[in-house]
Amino acid sequence: IAADLIDLLSSRTEDGTVLKVDARLRPDGEAGLLVNSLDAYEAYYRQRAQLWEIQSLTRVRMVAGDPATGESFCQLANRLADFSGVDSAQPVAAFVPEWKREVVRMRERIEKERTQAGKDDLAIKTGRGGLVDAEFLAQVFCLEKGWQEPNTLEALKRAATAGALAKTDGKRLIDGFRALQRVEGILRRWSYEGETVLPDQEAPYRRVAIRCGFPDAQTFRKHIAGIRTDIRKVWDDFTNRSPAADRQPTA
Repeated sequence: IAADLIDLLSSRTEDGTVLKVDARLRPDGEAGLLVNSLDAYEAYYRQRAQLWEIQSLTRVRMVAGDPATGESFCQLANRLADFSGVDSAQPVAAFVPEWKREVVRMRERIEKERTQAGKDDLAIKTGRGGLVDAEFLAQVFCLEKGWQEPNTLEALKRAATAGALAKTDGKRLIDGFRALQRVEGILRRWSYEGETVLPDQEAPYRRVAIRCGFPDAQTFRKHIAGIRTDIRKVWDDFTNRSPAADRQPTA
């Protein structure tokens, strides 16, 4: 049933696809079962999951199926992804005192491995100051505070309200994330793919700029660069001030 559902959702039709389902991200990857019991999920996440998998649990939400089972899994995810009281609770194996440093390393790895060399300015998701910067910050706050929030914008708003983010930083992140998300949505509607990279040719780049409401490519390019500079500044400020990020001071 699970395999059939994945095929149904992912199959391309004349109207596009419903959504892409990446089953490789399940416990144990391609070697893992498509469906597990709640006990098996808990054992995996407690004993073998990597930190990025625990991060992803902060965004869990139920979309279909048995309400009771869905609620049980969401409660399990909340317990596993709550680092606020980890000193007095049974931690997951992925938890280490310097876990924030590990998050920074994972972000750096994504930026390096998933952004094409020389085309960072086009990579609005994985590149410097892209969507992933804001997403990772939101997930860090959720882990640290024990929040369960599938919506990145809501998590950032909550962080700003709680004082985890300065108001000015919160505004930069929220406004920037919204703007990049809108561009991402336009790219995906245009290509019917999970597109998160701007075109590298001038004519299609200009078409995207116009669809985003800009008069020309140059104005659009400058606007996107400014947004990403603001987002990256907040990310850099966070990683530099966090003791767990373990950044060495410069001489």
